Amino acid sequence: MTDITIWLTYHDDSMIEQYDLKEDEVLRLFKGNDTGVEGENIKHRLGYYD
Repeated sequence: MTDITIWLTYHDDSMIEQYDLKEDEVLRLFKGNDTGVEGENIKHRLGYYD
């Protein structure tokens, strides 16, 4: 068990294969333009970062 989680943001599904991205016990993948995220977040600002 680790004490840290690293969230890696990507913007296109092709990046997962291109960069061989895989989740494990430390690394979590997050699609940056995912507007379906629940909870406290900044998804209302997504239009400013495209």
